[in-house]
Amino acid sequence: MTTDAAAGAARVASGRPEPAGYRSLWAAVPGDVADRHGVAALDVAGGVCLAVASQAGNPMLCHAVGVGVGCEVGDADLDRIAAFYAARGGRHQVSASPGATGDLAPRLLARGYRPSRPWMTFHRPAGEIPGPATTLRVVRADAHSAPAFGAIVAAAFALPDDLAGWIAGAVGAPGWTCLLAMDGDVPVGAAGVVVDGGAAGFALGATVPAHRGRGAQGALFAARARVALEAGARHFVTETGAPAGGDRPGPSYRNILRAGFREAELRPNYASPAG
Repeated sequence: MTTDAAAGAARVASGRPEPAGYRSLWAAVPGDVADRHGVAALDVAGGVCLAVASQAGNPMLCHAVGVGVGCEVGDADLDRIAAFYAARGGRHQVSASPGATGDLAPRLLARGYRPSRPWMTFHRPAGEIPGPATTLRVVRADAHSAPAFGAIVAAAFALPDDLAGWIAGAVGAPGWTCLLAMDGDVPVGAAGVVVDGGAAGFALGATVPAHRGRGAQGALFAARARVALEAGARHFVTETGAPAGGDRPGPSYRNILRAGFREAELRPNYASPAG
């Protein structure tokens, strides 16, 4: 697949599983956690605004994704986004996906948003992903192991312990399959996959620091590919932060490439105006 073809396929495919997965996860937040942390979501112009007021500015938790993909974005939509976040800590990011219609990026700039760290979207056609040689085994997370899944992901993304129970809610949430890499009976890695509309989004990959370099994420990529194929996915997509300046790609970026994904396109992000 050429770079242009990969970008086109990723643009179509990534417009579905990412917002769908986030909607499902935000819907799974326990009421007490939602109240304490100001967890909320709002559908706007084909995308979804995600907020956790206690974590204002966190690019994972306070981010509008998929806005303008498949539909036009009006000034009223941008006003709704601004008002939604103003009531929940203010600071946030809006993704201007290359698949978005119209002139979203310049309109955000005109409103005082500023470029932030972009994310790289990766794509590969659906297919088996060879796993690494490792002594770790992969199992599906269930109600019993969901707390371990939430704890591993929350720690990897530097989230408060109080939010680990919410992340555990991805286990069993509509569309999600959550997996754990096990060292004997000890969970040491976690990852999830969301299948929607023929595309599989690979997300929430994390490994306990003391167990990195043992093939956990490679094994989890291979297992997620099997899950996605069983669900009928035709495209695999994922993303991670793009390297800044001349920095080398980080471990997550390298793991994605090792799993056979190819860089499809850079997704610009725009940080809200100061204040």
